[in-house]
Amino acid sequence: LRAIHDLQHVMIGHLRDSLGELCLLSFMKTQTPSRAIVFFILMGRSKGQKENPELDLKPLDQEGREIGQSAEWMLFTRWEDRLHEPLDKVREEFGFTPPSKYRAALEALEGSQMIRTQAAA
Repeated sequence: LRAIHDLQHVMIGHLRDSLGELCLLSFMKTQTPSRAIVFFILMGRSKGQKENPELDLKPLDQEGREIGQSAEWMLFTRWEDRLHEPLDKVREEFGFTPPSKYRAALEALEGSQMIRTQAAA
């Protein structure tokens, strides 16, 4: 699981920021259920809500789970044999849907950070 963590980021489209990590954990929870992952999600959502109270993280958690439920299981694939293939083709084959709620949240956060920066100046 640790070996394909970064590959999961690429395949699903979540960046390696804290919000992307949280969304990826929601995906992982459906692909490889674990109480530890659930704990990390709960802690991450709590911290994320405190840092960004204007952002509702529940839909992002739901989106990650939905992507994980609709996608093929990643662990049975020999990824070293697939790395040369076009990313869009592999994403489509595995059923990875673009994380639109995550992308919208990133845009909202970027906008609110820009407003905070301008207000501070």
